[in-house]
Amino acid sequence: MYRTGDLDVAIMVTEKNTNRHKTVHCSFRANENTLLELEKESATRNIHTSSLINEILDAYVSHSRHFEQLEFVPVPKDFLRKWIPRISKIGLEKDARELGVVIAREYISYFFEDVNGRTLAEFLDVWLGRLGPHQHKIKDGTHWYAVNHDINMQFSIHLKEFLSALIESITMKPVRFIEVTPNVVTFSFEV
Repeated sequence: MYRTGDLDVAIMVTEKNTNRHKTVHCSFRANENTLLELEKESATRNIHTSSLINEILDAYVSHSRHFEQLEFVPVPKDFLRKWIPRISKIGLEKDARELGVVIAREYISYFFEDVNGRTLAEFLDVWLGRLGPHQHKIKDGTHWYAVNHDINMQFSIHLKEFLSALIESITMKPVRFIEVTPNVVTFSFEV
C-alpha cells in the first residue's frame, strides 16, 4: 500500500502482457463526481473506464505534467486565427525560428534525458497532437508528418519555420516541406 496525499493506492502485479507493459491491479479512493464523469466519458467513447483512466495517467506521466511545469498556456484556435494575421510575415518567420531553436535546446531536454532523432520524433508526436489531428509515418529512416491544424496560412508559415529550426538544429539535416496550405503542413526529415 502506497500513500500519496489523499490517495491510497494498493498495487499488485496480476499478469505480464506480451507487450512492454505489466498489467497491475490497483485500488484507490477518488472523488465520486470525478468518477461519475469518467464513467460517462468512457461510455460515450465505448471503452472501459479503466482504459480511460490509463489514458489519462499515461498522458500525465508522459507529457501533461511537463506542459504544466513549463507553464504552457492552452490557447483557443479562434484566438490564433485573429491574432497571427496581425504579425508581419518577416516577424512571424523570425520569431518562429528563434522559438524552434529554444524548444530544441530547452524543452525537449526537459521531456527526455537525451535530445536526438528518436526523442525529437516522440516530442513532435506529443506536441503536434495538441494542435489537432496529425499523422506520423516512418519509412527507411525518414519520418513523414501531416499536421492538420485548421488555423490559417500565417500559422502554416509560422509552423514551417518553427519546425525547420527545431528539427534541423537536432538532426543537422534539412527538412523537406511537401505541402504548406492554410490548414495543413506536410513535411519529412531523416534521422
